[in-house]
Amino acid sequence: MAIEAGIGEKVSFQVKNITVPTNAGADLDILSILAAASVPIAIQRMVITSNQSSAQTVPILVGILTATGSGGASTNASVNAEPPSGGTPGETITYNNTTPGTLGTTTASSFWQIFNAYEFNRKPGGLLITPAKLFVLRALLGGVGSSFAASIEGEYIRYA
Repeated sequence: MAIEAGIGEKVSFQVKNITVPTNAGADLDILSILAAASVPIAIQRMVITSNQSSAQTVPILVGILTATGSGGASTNASVNAEPPSGGTPGETITYNNTTPGTLGTTTASSFWQIFNAYEFNRKPGGLLITPAKLFVLRALLGGVGSSFAASIEGEYIRYA
C-alpha cells in the first residue's frame, strides 16, 4: 500500500496534567495510540513536559506494540481534527498503562532529562502506524524516586 505525503487529515492531541507514577520501578507506557481498524496513521510529532525541577534521567523509547497494555486511562485526552470541519478521529489514546503492552518494534530510544521537554519529531513524513497497531511512548522508570505531573501534545495524520 503506497501513501503519498500531503494526503490525509491532520489530528492534534493533548493529554494535560497527568500524574506519571513511578510504577514500582517497572516500565510504564506513558502514552499509546491505537490506530483505527481500517485507518493507518503517521505520527509526526510529540512533546512531553513535566513539572520536575531535579535532574532525573529516564530511559525512554518510542515503538510499535503488538498487543495493548492495561491499567491506563484516557479521560484527559483531547483529540481535534484540523480543520475543525474534519471527521471525528477514531484512534484510541491512552496513558499510564502500568502493565505495558507487548513491544514489537523500537523505532527510537533516548534518555529524557525529565526537567526538560522530550520531543519525538518525524516531520514531514511521520512514523507509519498500520491499522489496528499501537504507537507507544514507554518510560523505564527504575531510577525515578517519586511520581510527577506531565503533559503530552502531538500531531498525526489520518489516512482515511
